[in-house]
Amino acid sequence: MVGRRRPVCVSLFAGAGGMTLGLSRAGFRCVGAVEADAKAAETFKRNLGTKFPDPDLLALGPEDGDIRQVDFQSWRDRLRSLGHDTIDLIAGGPPCQAFSRVGRGKLNHLRAGGFLDDRRNRLWRDFFRAVRELSPRAFLIENVPGMLHHGGRNVAESLCLAGEDHGYRVRCALLNAAAFGVPQTRERLFILGLRKELGLEPGFEAGERMVSLSRGHVAAHPWKADLFEHPELFQGMLLPDGTDAHAVTVGEALGDLPPFLDHLRARYKARRPSRSMSYRRGAPGAYAKLMRGWSGFESTEVTDHVCKATPRDYATFAAMSPGDRYPQAVVIAERRYRSALFRWESAGRRGSRPRRASFVPPYRQDVFPEKWRKLVKDQPAWTVTAHLAKDTYSHIHYDSRQARMITVREAARLQSFPDGYVFAGNIGDAFRQIGNAVPPLLGFALGRQIAGLLAGQVSVDAEGLVLVKRRAV
Repeated sequence: MVGRRRPVCVSLFAGAGGMTLGLSRAGFRCVGAVEADAKAAETFKRNLGTKFPDPDLLALGPEDGDIRQVDFQSWRDRLRSLGHDTIDLIAGGPPCQAFSRVGRGKLNHLRAGGFLDDRRNRLWRDFFRAVRELSPRAFLIENVPGMLHHGGRNVAESLCLAGEDHGYRVRCALLNAAAFGVPQTRERLFILGLRKELGLEPGFEAGERMVSLSRGHVAAHPWKADLFEHPELFQGMLLPDGTDAHAVTVGEALGDLPPFLDHLRARYKARRPSRSMSYRRGAPGAYAKLMRGWSGFESTEVTDHVCKATPRDYATFAAMSPGDRYPQAVVIAERRYRSALFRWESAGRRGSRPRRASFVPPYRQDVFPEKWRKLVKDQPAWTVTAHLAKDTYSHIHYDSRQARMITVREAARLQSFPDGYVFAGNIGDAFRQIGNAVPPLLGFALGRQIAGLLAGQVSVDAEGLVLVKRRAV
């Protein structure tokens, strides 16, 4: 049992540190981290690097963060010399692209070890190499729901079986971040393994907040146990039942932040660092208060409150209704163009003829219906993705007076990064890191569950659901 000892974890594919930040809030001490991306590594180091007991256990950046080159046996020896004889958890989200051709028919190939030796899957192989050499009491893998049915193949089951072959009892489940206090209906697959000799059953908590999902949401899809040759491995899509606590809304997440209107001025340049701004007057709500006062990342002012410059579309944003998507935006843009053309003709065709391209975006409506979408103030946001680095039309601010997409700080708020957390790089770098991250509040909930399981403070019922005493975030 963990007892009075603070549990210890290692973070692989650590990104900007969302999972690590959440685990730290849950009581874990992260003693090692690996991340190859230069900007994400810089963000991790700037916010969390000073909290590590040994800089030699930080493999961050392109030169050091290639997990294939990390000597985890040396890490093990170094950790033991520092008094960390036991690693309680290894957590990470290895990229899944290399698994596009893996299926149930290759499970035996995986169990024989050949699959993990495939050069295309070396990142997953190295995750399990770290598990083998560091022998953690638990491991946690995070990835997209598509792992359950990628091209008709179930990659998640392959990884569950790999974990079992390494000596762990394994379960996987789909979790919705909104159920854990994140203002976003983000769904991700998690795989949890506990060492068999511990005699513990792995399982997941469904969360504490009510989540309402639309018909087209991924949770409505048939993510059922019949996708598995070993259905006992899969807990399904978990959502809380019988709770009166509502999900945190976009308005609750962003409402205390000051209006951002700089983009409406002439010659606006979307640059970082941006100027600091004051919070709105008045007492913040519970979520905003947490984002301002997260221990170790307290903030008294708003930074990174800056959006991309898209002047063609500001008037379209303003005219859209909450929940409107790309087809509605095109109708509005076409109407704006026709009005401009009518004014030009009424004025005797003086000056340049309005150009349709100056009003109407060029994308096909039947291919990109979700490319634009205006946030709804009294609902959680939809998934914040790394695609925000390329454009942020998928998350248009609900306040029509501001007529813009979300800022970097607002994206961080929707992912539950505290206001004192800073991101390296330009605006695109920051959006990409935020969208790729595990929401810290979800990481906190998972860390709390795993620590409780290892300490014997929580149990798992017959269906694999964690029975844990409710605690405030």
